Amino acid sequence: MIDTSIESHLAKRLCQKLKLDETHLLFFIFLFAAAKEGHLCTEFIPSIAPSLPSLELEDTDFQIIRESYLELKEKDLAPFVFFEGHRVMLKIQKEMQEKLYMHFSRLIEKNLKLITGGPGTGKTTYIQNYLTTLENTTRIALLAPTGRAACHLSQKVPKAAASMTLHRFIHQYKQSFAFDVIVVDESSMIDVHLMLQLLQGIKENTQLILVGDPYQLPAIESGSVFLDFVKICQKKYPHAIVELKKNYRTKSKQIQAFSEALLEQNTHFLNTIFSKTLDDIVPLSIIDAQKKAHAFFYTLSQIQEPKNFFEKLKEFVMLSCFNHGIFGVQKSNEEIFQMLKETHQTKLCLPVLLTQNMHSLELFNGDVGMLVLEKKHAYRWHLAYVYFITKGRIQKYLVHTLPSIKLAFCLSIHKSQGSEYDDVLLMLDKEAHLFGKELLYTAVTRAKSKLYLVGEKKEYALIATQKTCRLSQLQTAFA
Repeated sequence: MIDTSIESHLAKRLCQKLKLDETHLLFFIFLFAAAKEGHLCTEFIPSIAPSLPSLELEDTDFQIIRESYLELKEKDLAPFVFFEGHRVMLKIQKEMQEKLYMHFSRLIEKNLKLITGGPGTGKTTYIQNYLTTLENTTRIALLAPTGRAACHLSQKVPKAAASMTLHRFIHQYKQSFAFDVIVVDESSMIDVHLMLQLLQGIKENTQLILVGDPYQLPAIESGSVFLDFVKICQKKYPHAIVELKKNYRTKSKQIQAFSEALLEQNTHFLNTIFSKTLDDIVPLSIIDAQKKAHAFFYTLSQIQEPKNFFEKLKEFVMLSCFNHGIFGVQKSNEEIFQMLKETHQTKLCLPVLLTQNMHSLELFNGDVGMLVLEKKHAYRWHLAYVYFITKGRIQKYLVHTLPSIKLAFCLSIHKSQGSEYDDVLLMLDKEAHLFGKELLYTAVTRAKSKLYLVGEKKEYALIATQKTCRLSQLQTAFA
């Protein structure tokens, strides 16, 4: 086992604080590692280990952990560690979940509504139709975890009095949310801390509508709170949830069937895919994938009219699980950029990604732009300009006036959430199973017409059977 991490340091300090000998170190290292990976509590069982990549545990390690668990459970370790049945949590985890339980219970009968469904199932249309039934004096706020998602929602629903990121909304309005209806899109991306701040600010006369796909990737930070809420409502509060299931947007029934198979953890569909009998889902070798990507982005690089460039960009994207590695975002972007420079075009028009918010310009982290590099300037970035779409209009900016942009031939699956493309080329790394099937489901559901898969069948089968199971006590509390 590797224990040179910060988890080991914290475990040693806590053992000293509780006056315990270091035979219990492994127990606390496991507990801190689980918290770091987004769990709101943990169970000391081997099935949790795949979600803790910072640890390499043997069977003997679990025996030691289990013995510590049985011994420590008989002790009073409060206020640092709490035992709830067969689960264990840190003080901060316990307090957050108790507050979430309290506010969810307060709101669920009449103030809270969940709208769930995959891409293309009509979630935004449902919200549009609902909001049109409200009086013109109704104060409406449209929110999302990212500026790009908030901007997209506001364009679809222009009736709102306020539209911004969830972080900015909470900071601006503190605990006084003076709105009648608050709609939050992409709710699966909301971590436990942000969700708690949101629920705490909802007053008795405010309706909160949480919208999202609970089966996409969970929040980067702790918890899978939206999924917890969905499961609770399905069992106890069916009046508070609307589940949209029919897909109106995906052109390919094969891609839709694949996404449904992933939700059911059905790996038999992979046999059909890798038998190469499907028209819309095509396995590719890395060489063929590179040829396809190079051909598309060479064509794209020659489109100098921004409107046509952005239209073309909707046709194709490369997706990767990781930023680094042989199939990583960084390596793929560098290879394509180098290939395009060697064509010696007078101008290169390239897709780029903004990586920081610029509220003054209404540009947001995740916005995709068109970078124009010129051969006469040796394709140097600081002398270039870039186009972004702001409020439906194409605007031109000098690169040196923007905080940070990077190439976007290839995107991480995390960054692709909320976007759709005609064709998707997915490169699956052998370590991708650590994220679970939610990663694969998120990637697959970005494609509307065609899906290209790079990687071995066994890697797809492995990730399809793994769930991003983030433990919490919320569902247990409502059982």
